[in-house]
Amino acid sequence: MSDLYERVLGKQGVGFVICDEGWAIERVSSEVGQLVDVVGESIEGMVLTDLFPEMFGLEGVLAEVWRGERAGFAIEKVARAGVGGGLGYVTLGVEKVAEGLLVMIRDVTKEGTLEQRITQQRNELGVLAQELAIAKEKLNRLLHQYVPAEVARKMLANPEAARPGGARQEVTVLFADLRNFTRWAEHMEPTVMMKALNKKLSVAVEIIQAHGGILDKFMGDAVMGLFNAPEADAEHALHGAQAALALVRAMRDDEVTFSVGVNTGEAFLGNLGTEAMMNYTAVGDAVNQAKRIQEMALQGYVYIGEETQKLLGERAVVKSLGTLRLRGREQTTEVYELIDIEERIE
Repeated sequence: MSDLYERVLGKQGVGFVICDEGWAIERVSSEVGQLVDVVGESIEGMVLTDLFPEMFGLEGVLAEVWRGERAGFAIEKVARAGVGGGLGYVTLGVEKVAEGLLVMIRDVTKEGTLEQRITQQRNELGVLAQELAIAKEKLNRLLHQYVPAEVARKMLANPEAARPGGARQEVTVLFADLRNFTRWAEHMEPTVMMKALNKKLSVAVEIIQAHGGILDKFMGDAVMGLFNAPEADAEHALHGAQAALALVRAMRDDEVTFSVGVNTGEAFLGNLGTEAMMNYTAVGDAVNQAKRIQEMALQGYVYIGEETQKLLGERAVVKSLGTLRLRGREQTTEVYELIDIEERIE
């Protein structure tokens, strides 16, 4: 029968050994020498576990196969030196036959190498995916530092939105400028001055965002905020006015505080610029009026335009400053000092 095993298994490139009940090897096929790393030793007479150390600890299982209590078992893709002239892989199959315990040795180097390569590539892809996720997170953080959060979210969700263009829309615009900051910082060290400026600007940004607005841009020691953009806000005039009051009140006791101008009107809202560089902003006469109104405001005061005052209605405690001609405009406009906003009683 062992000759039959050699003919049949040999045609499939499978070597085999047959051992007795004490695991001593009694018969070796010619293919085994190419599949195991045994140099200068006769395989016949060796103990099975010396030829295949992978079977150490499996003596109980081997005994069960010998007694017919187990059909057999296999040890998959065992790394062996000498297979194919180098490091290779073999699969060991154990069965009970009439002559003894049959151990078949099949060269699976191609499969093992391919599996190893796939595993390595999977690991490399995992590392690349992790690096990509880290890079994406860094990009998101950088994007949110330079673009309002809601604008960044829309751009990431729909890259087509990151194109020049926009639409006409009613917005409430807030300009806040630090009065006398240049003179106040004149004798400061640049690093100290920058730290003081950043602290005050951060207060402005936090207040604008807390009232549902977005930071449009920094302009030296001034900020521009937008309300009703990019997400719709039915109470944008109210929220812009509330942010303005909160801003001047937050710095009421500071030596240098903001003067604030708020105006409501239709503007062109969207991405201004070119494919190479853009800025999400609002442009138009309503925006220009907001800036000119702010320029008129005294330090620590909030001035609002006529349309904002109308939308606030009776909730706003205001003082009329009259019909004024704003710098750079031919038409006059009503300007009000905003003193307070009363809570609406439902």
